[in-house]
Amino acid sequence: MRKRRRGEFVSVYHGSGRLETEEAGQLVMAAWGASTGGIGESLFDGGNPVGMSSIVHSDGSVTPDGGTNPISGSSLVNADDIHAPLRPP
Repeated sequence: MRKRRRGEFVSVYHGSGRLETEEAGQLVMAAWGASTGGIGESLFDGGNPVGMSSIVHSDGSVTPDGGTNPISGSSLVNADDIHAPLRPP
């Protein structure tokens, strides 16, 4: 029997925008850590916040401001399927 290979998936986060205070940033990072902490060993790159972003559309045109809900960060996950990291342990 052939062993199924696990896949690598990217989780992309949206929201939070520019935070006005250091305390607000600490609260957001604590919430993010709590949400990714349940992924366990499947999380192989906790990712980083994203600054400026652009959207490249299928016709090749570019929206330089990231649109109405720009990406704010990402994480890389190694899992059996794309839904596995979202399931409770």
